[in-house]
Amino acid sequence: MDRLLALCPEVAVDLNFSLDGLADTHDAIRGVPNNFARTLATIKEAEKRYRGMRRLRQNVVSVITRENYRELVALGLYLLESADLDGHYFEVVRGPMPACMFATMYYLGNLRLQFQLQEWCLERPKQWPMPCTAGRTAIVVDHNGAFRACELRGILGNLRDFEFNLSRAFDSEALRREIEQIPRANCWCTHSCFIHESSRFSPRVQLFHIPWGYLRQRIARRPELSARELEKFKALEPA
Repeated sequence: MDRLLALCPEVAVDLNFSLDGLADTHDAIRGVPNNFARTLATIKEAEKRYRGMRRLRQNVVSVITRENYRELVALGLYLLESADLDGHYFEVVRGPMPACMFATMYYLGNLRLQFQLQEWCLERPKQWPMPCTAGRTAIVVDHNGAFRACELRGILGNLRDFEFNLSRAFDSEALRREIEQIPRANCWCTHSCFIHESSRFSPRVQLFHIPWGYLRQRIARRPELSARELEKFKALEPA
């Protein structure tokens, strides 16, 4: 934020902090212990750092859900007394609607498909139900400008040679040869980015595999665990 304000002296900024309830409720909704206290500490630090800077507004945004709506007035009063904010804004999340239910089905089906392909390819490559689109719909750019079709394949060139023009890099002869080689390489992998990216461009996967993945997820659903029960799986801090 310091750098943005220094580099863009004419830009007005709204710095929004998400708080979805008082401490216990917010932490439970977010699934992050002490998130409320840490967010409040960040608000306090921002107040000190940017006090008197009129082009920076500091706001809190709260999503109204069935878990928190009974304490939103208390949250507003608490923030009014303990923080120097410019605004407190609210969004309402309604209950299950067709669009919401479809989005949930698509999201969970996508995850199930991704995990299934990762399980299949963990020990040895197994062909995906869709072509890999590495190099066609996305490329990987390293820190030094070198690019490749994906992290698991070799460097094909450097964006400096194309004046950092991605369109020219996509049209390069080296990348075209790489795209031709990928289907023959039998390198079906567990890379979630390219599993997800490739599935987006396959009508068969979108229409059949993802809905079937959702149904499998519902059939083999694990019991839900509370945040407190999940704490036993946390990695121990080094001594």
